Amino acid sequence: MLAYSSCARAVRNVAGFISSLEKRSYLRQIVDKGLDMLKENMFAGHLIEKKKFPKLYVQKYGLNNLYKYNLDRTNRLIYTLVADECGIAVAALEILSHKDYEKRFGYK
Repeated sequence: MLAYSSCARAVRNVAGFISSLEKRSYLRQIVDKGLDMLKENMFAGHLIEKKKFPKLYVQKYGLNNLYKYNLDRTNRLIYTLVADECGIAVAALEILSHKDYEKRFGYK
């Protein structure tokens, strides 16, 4: 079963990061493509087990769900689902290299 959403947002620091990228840059293109995919299917990412949630995210956002979307082989988009005026929306929390993703989640 697919769930569709018309809303995808980014927290302030991620929105600023995305807008600072040159529109034709590779990273901007894969981020835009990833957000478009998540607008169509908010469950396109991999659900992360609660016991693996970084404390930073829990303390900063008070979240109860967390997903990882692979933008490509080396970049990850971390997001959560939130209720807003659209119903359920994707909220992008962080864009990480695979190496930084492993550090953030305590894999290495």
